[in-house]
This record gives sequence, C-alpha cells and structure tokens, in this order.
Amino acid sequence: MPLTIESFGSIADTAWFSSRDIIVQGQGEKATARLGNFFFSQGSEANDETMAAFRSALEEKYGVFGTNAFDTVVGSRAQLHKSLRVSDVKATLSRLETVKMNHFIGELSRQLDTSPKFRELPDELRKLVRTAISASPTSSSLNECVTPADIARMASARIDEAIQNAKDFVAEKKRFNPDYKVSVDAKPLEGHQMTEMEAKSNEPTGLRNLKTVFKKGTTSIEDQIKKGTLGSGMRINRSATHPVLLEKLKTNGVEPGFIYRNDWSTDDTRGYMANIHSPESKKALNELKECNSAFAEKCAGKDVRTQILLAGRAHPAAMAAASELVIERALGAPNADDTEEIRALRKALTEKLPQDVKARLSTGVSSPDNQNMLASLKKDFFVEIRNAVMNVRPENADGTTNALYEASSVFKHFSDRGIVKLDYNEGSKFWKGDSAHAGTFMRPERIIVGRKMGQLYRFQTRTTADSASAGAVTEALANDLTRIAGVPSQELEIVRGQYSDGHPKLMLSAKFATGYKDMEAGMLKDGRIVPPKDAEPGLEMESLGKYKAFFLVTADRDGVGSRGQNKGFINGKFFAIDPGHSLEGNGKYLDVADDLSFKDTYGRSTKPRFKNFSVFDDDTRFAKFSGILDLREKVRSGAFDKLFDDYKAAFNPKEPGIAPEEKTLREKIFADINKKQTEFNESLAKLMRVGGMQLELYDALEGSSQAVKQGAIENLANLEKLFSPTTWVSKNGQVTLKHLEVIPESRVKWSAGMEGNNIVYHCDRRLDPKAKATLEA
Repeated sequence: MPLTIESFGSIADTAWFSSRDIIVQGQGEKATARLGNFFFSQGSEANDETMAAFRSALEEKYGVFGTNAFDTVVGSRAQLHKSLRVSDVKATLSRLETVKMNHFIGELSRQLDTSPKFRELPDELRKLVRTAISASPTSSSLNECVTPADIARMASARIDEAIQNAKDFVAEKKRFNPDYKVSVDAKPLEGHQMTEMEAKSNEPTGLRNLKTVFKKGTTSIEDQIKKGTLGSGMRINRSATHPVLLEKLKTNGVEPGFIYRNDWSTDDTRGYMANIHSPESKKALNELKECNSAFAEKCAGKDVRTQILLAGRAHPAAMAAASELVIERALGAPNADDTEEIRALRKALTEKLPQDVKARLSTGVSSPDNQNMLASLKKDFFVEIRNAVMNVRPENADGTTNALYEASSVFKHFSDRGIVKLDYNEGSKFWKGDSAHAGTFMRPERIIVGRKMGQLYRFQTRTTADSASAGAVTEALANDLTRIAGVPSQELEIVRGQYSDGHPKLMLSAKFATGYKDMEAGMLKDGRIVPPKDAEPGLEMESLGKYKAFFLVTADRDGVGSRGQNKGFINGKFFAIDPGHSLEGNGKYLDVADDLSFKDTYGRSTKPRFKNFSVFDDDTRFAKFSGILDLREKVRSGAFDKLFDDYKAAFNPKEPGIAPEEKTLREKIFADINKKQTEFNESLAKLMRVGGMQLELYDALEGSSQAVKQGAIENLANLEKLFSPTTWVSKNGQVTLKHLEVIPESRVKWSAGMEGNNIVYHCDRRLDPKAKATLEA
C-alpha cells in the first residue's frame, strides 16, 4: 500500500539527528521510505518525489488540513526542490491541530458575516453572540473534523448555540425587568440590489473595483501561510461584497501572488433570502429585459425562476433562484452527476426535514405558496445549501457538462478562479526598514530555480512598496488600452490592499479566461503560430496581422515572451495577457516601415527584445493596415484620451481628505500616467505617419467598394513580392507560411496614390529590364 503519514512519523522518531533527510524510493504500492544523508541531499528529482509522497500521505489522512500544514512548514522548501528533513516531518505533524483550529475560527467568522440567522438578529444580540464565541470558539473537540464541511457544520452548531444562549439571556433579563428591551430592531435581509454584469470585450476593467477589498493584515499571503494563519480553502478578507477564498500561492511567472475564488458575501445572503415572486423581483426582471433585448428573447416562454437564473447576478434574487435549484436537486432522486455537496444536502434534508414539509416542497420548490417555508428552510440549512451552490463545477467527474452549471452564471461566479499578483510579502525584503512597507521587496525565492545567478536577479529586480503599487496601475492601464483597441484580452482590475502597518498597497486581480492556453503550450514553433498537437480536427488558428499595429504602439518588448508565455489562444482565437512591459520607453527605438516590419535600434543590448513578434507577420498587407485604421478610429472617437483622463481622475493626488502616504503614492502614479500618455501619443503619431501614404490612398477611394479599397492596399504587397526576395518558410525553415513574405532587409518598397481617377503605383528604385518585363506581363 502507498506510504501513510504514520510511516513518515515512525521514521522520523527513529532518527537521532533532526537535520537528517528522509528519502522515498519507488512509487505507489511499492514506495518505501528510509533515512537519507546528513548534509547532502539526494538531488532535486529524489527530493521532489519524497515531498510529493509526504504531501500525499498528509492529504490522504487530513485532507485540506494536511495540505495547509504542508504549505506552512515545507511549502517553500518543496518549491525550491529541497530535501524533506526529520525536523520537517515533526514540525508539520505538530502544526496540524493549530491549522485545524485556525480553519475553524476562520469559518466561524465567515458564517457570522453571512448566516441569515445571525444577520437578522438585533445589534445587541449580535454583540452578545460575538462576545460569547470570541471567549469560547468551540465547546467540543475538532478531532472528528475530517473535511472543511465538517468544520462548517460544527461552526454552524456553535453559532446556533450562542444565538440561543443570547436569547435566553435576554429572556432572563425580561423576567426580572419587564420593561427591558433589546435596543435596536432587526433589519430585514431583503431589498438588496445586485448589479454585477460581465464586462464587454472592448470595455476597460482596471478601475471597476477600486474599493478596499484587502484590508490591513489580509495580504502578504505567503507570509500568513508560513505563519500557519491562512491556508487553502480559508477566507482571505472580510468584505460585504467581495470576500475571497485562498486556493493556493501563484507558482508561475516572476511576480508574487495567489490564486483565489469568490466566497459567499453578505450581499449574497440578502439575495439568498429574497422572494423570487415578490413585486421587487419581477420589477427588476422587467427592467433587465427592457434594457437588453437579447436577454428578453432568451426569457420568452420561461418561468420566473429560469429567467432569474439566466439573468445571473445582475438580478437581486439570483442567489435565491440558485439555492432553490440545488434544493430541488437534493430533494429529487440521486443523480450520477450530483456533487459531494449536493449529496450532503440531500442527507441533511432527509434526516432533519419533516415528512409533511418534504411532501409539500415536492409539489414545486419555487411555488409562490412555498416561499415562507423556503425562507425557514434556507435559514436552518444555510451551510449545506451555501456549500452546494458554491461547489457546482462546469464538468462532471466523467467530463460531461454539468446541467446545474449551465443553468446560471451564478455558479460560474463561485467556480471560476482568479489570480492576484504583486502581493509582495513583508518577509521577502532585502532591507527591512523601520516599518512593514519600508525597504525593498524581492521577488519570490522560487524564481531562482533553473535560473543562472538567480539570487543576483532577485537582488537586481527588487522594488519599493510604492513602485510596485504604481506598476499595478500602469499595467492595468496598458491592459485597458489593449481592450478598447479591440484586442481580446483579460479582465484585469486594480484591487486595494494594505501592508501590515496600514500603508496603501495596490495589486492586480485577473480572471482566468475559460479555455485559454498560452502559445507556450505547443502553439509556437520557430516564431510562428501552429495548431497544437492535441487540437481538435479542423481547428484554424486566427491570423494575427490586425493586432500588430497596436503592439508596436505600446512597444512591449516582452509582449509575446521568449517562449510565447505572454499571449495565447482560446479555441483558435487570439487572447492577450500580461502587458506589464508596455509603454516603458521602447517605442522610440523602433524603426517601423509602412508594411509594419521593424528594427529595434536599442544599442547593443543582449536582452531578448521583441522576441517572437513574427507571430503577427503571416497575414495579408491589408490585415496589418486594418490595425492602423482601427487605431485611427479610436483616436477620432477620443476613447484613448478618455481612458487616460479616467485613470488620472481615479488617482488624483489633490483629492481632498486623502492621507499623506496615499497622496505621495498618487503623485507617483499620476506622474507615471502622464508619462505613459505622452509616450503612447508619440508612438501613435509615429505609426500614423508611417501609414500616411496608405491612409491617404484608402481615404481617396471613399465611395468605392470595400473590395476596391482593400485591393488597392493589397496590390502594394503584391508588387513588392514580385520585385523583392521572398520566402515561404519561417526563419529556420520549420514552418510553411500561409502567405509569401518579403524578406525585410532586402525589400523593394512601392507606394501608391490617386492621379485623377486612376491609382498609380510607384517604386522607390529603378527596376531592371527583366523586372519591367515581368510587370508588363
């Protein structure tokens, strides 16, 4: 049988020296563990196998608590491919109870913020409950808790107990003093208006969520994991609208950060307790239909609950509709695609729900007559229903589509993962300084793996707190420029946080795009795009010529990435991520030709700059020119200038009432935005000058068909291909091109213009007789 955690514990107990390594040999059923060397490890491969076996053994017995104990004690060592020592095993096992208790206390806090039973209490009773729970978090042992669901149920029971005790206390007060009153009346949980819509593809998202989401002590996630106060599945922050749960630390790229998913919020509880048949609910539904004809068409002929589910979180009763859907599933016959949480809800309802209630609900969970009964049920089974809603996944275990997930984007809100980056950790500083935010922060130690002079690289790339925050703003700005320019790109938001001393901290939150794979995943070969080996038959990869003009304007020297890691595809369609090096002053070094070929004139730099920009080249001349047309249209509409103005308004350093440290940070950000705007406009103007001849020709043909205008531009490329050296293959001959390409270094340039009603083409050099004969033919 595979190695158990008891096996590791026994081996650790036999060692005389805590610094001695433990080595695992073999895999699966044949795996064995033994004591290893004292001073020299067995190598990274053996270390990785041992760490993986230790983690697996912990998770087998302790589930997510084993994961969190592992990450707390040896997570960093595992990332660096270091050995597992006797002391590591003992320390990890000793941390398990602390990890479990921290998870339990976190769940108590999470439920107190969102439980409908607690939220409906008067303020005075809430204080009594919180005080009682703070003084005595648990009245029973956590030994029987094996899963987070077990802890959630125990936390719910503890809250119920505290609520009852508080009510008994008030009743006792009234017995001795009939005039005693609870000071503040309870507030109803309905009346909430949820308005969360998916961003349109060309809509800026950077400034969409500038609320303080992560307050003091809730970021520097890696520091908290090492302290054992935070782990996978635990809530990171307290927020009425945007609480999130930790999935794991970010392990790719050079910036620190973490993966998260959305947690259930106080606003969600309000929506959860709403009546989907109320006048307010119907009014909100009608308003959504009036402003969205496509949504109205989808709703035609469907019942109220289905319509609300289609509206998703844009409707105030969306959580009520979603919860009723999972209750209905749990009350029905077992289904092969039921999640573990649906099965747990079914078990709870079967054990505790009176037969007459089940019989009445079976006539129609969402019936208007059943709403009062549902309200009571949703309070009593809040934890089980919450877990069932939050853990619906896109696919079932067998890979088939989950019908529940398809019913509403509510489930997508909870299942989708996001990433926060630029969460610099206070334990990763070169110089610590007198306060938490002072000194210079270094990138994670994990990035030294496989990198020559890795520690020197960390030292050279260290940054200050304010520089990292300013970088978050300018990266979000660059991403929004990408989006409004019509380039498909990620939804990137600036989120506010704080260092542990309260100093402002700005980070970036991004959603994972469903189906996205970067070019590194088998789509980049010899600087060109090719379908991946595992692509579906007939998959066509989008040609990228129309995007080249924009990326030359922003001049992101690492725009594609040395391995194609910064750009990718979704089902064959281009998708852009990570614009972090845009508008860094590289545009002035680009010598761009009117066919958008270019040279980088930046001195003798040995750094890979603009590597793999050849992915944009295998396309028609008009496709590349259309990128210039699109940019000109955006300039004329004022969209770019408006975006810069919006960012400057959001970070106005002269805003009244802001703290001195916030003012200092904003002054830096404001100056950076102005600098980026100047550079962007200069690069944009240069590109318009480069494309001037073609723009004049295109405009002169106003009134002609699109085919004529496109042909006029395309003929320039055809003439150049006739009289210039060309190629059908990529640089090293590994990829056959779709379009014959002129070799830029020996290009024979042509131009064109209108003379009367004729388009006249000119060559900038004398043609030899043979070339003239070819042209005449």
